[in-house]
Amino acid sequence: MNAKRTLRFLLPLLIAAFQPTLAQGVDSTPDAAKDQIESLSKRLAQSETNVKSLTRSAKALSQDSKDQSKQIGTLKAELDKLRLNQQTSAQNLSDAMILRFLALLGMLVVVLAVVGFSFLAFRRRLRASESGLGEKYDRAVASIREADQRMAQADANLARELSSLLLRIKEGRQSQSPVSTGNSETQDHSLALRLADEIHRMQKRLNALPEDTKGLGPLKKSIERLEGELADQGYEIVDLTNKSFSDGLNVVARFIPDESLSPDERIISKVIKPQVNYRGTVVQVSELEVSTGS
Repeated sequence: MNAKRTLRFLLPLLIAAFQPTLAQGVDSTPDAAKDQIESLSKRLAQSETNVKSLTRSAKALSQDSKDQSKQIGTLKAELDKLRLNQQTSAQNLSDAMILRFLALLGMLVVVLAVVGFSFLAFRRRLRASESGLGEKYDRAVASIREADQRMAQADANLARELSSLLLRIKEGRQSQSPVSTGNSETQDHSLALRLADEIHRMQKRLNALPEDTKGLGPLKKSIERLEGELADQGYEIVDLTNKSFSDGLNVVARFIPDESLSPDERIISKVIKPQVNYRGTVVQVSELEVSTGS
């Protein structure tokens, strides 16, 4: 269609352009007119060729334009499809995120509810157990106090037995000759040493009992009286607890490392058996534990 329109537009122009030349050729000589006609014919043929070439080019351009229009339409359709797919994917993703959020929110609510109920149940049990523990604690304290009282009573009974033992020691001293009485090597100290060991154990138990233990006061006086009577017989109980240890002491010692002490510090932390002197002479060597700094 475009090529025909172009040809219809060009032919009138060509005819109008060649009219003066044709008129002039008629007035000229026949040979000259013949040459002009041939020249015009060639130019006309060349023009037709050019017109055909232009027509073909116009058709090719028209076809290219159609192809490009189709490609543009195809690309537009694909773009619309991609846009639609993107919107669909975005909507699906948004819906999935909303569903996931709602699911997580529901799980969180369930977990909080379970934790809340568990906490309330635990609190009730804790209150019940605290009440039960309070009762158990009271019973335990009462049992400990009863045990302390029984221990104090047992020590009081032991003090009476030791008093009887001390009486036997006195009777033994009175039956001995004056010469043997002053000799610490030939003197029999077994009863006195037994008495000293029991007094030492009683004193340790006494120190461990609470101050409000029933019967504690009379027990203290009984121990003091026993120590005094033993001292009257010439015996001395030496307690080295919490004193510094030196290499010159005549003791049987067991050393235990203690990180709370300095490297050069050595403290007697426990007396297993006390040292007993008779008239200034050691008749029983002390057995003890010594804490040493590390």
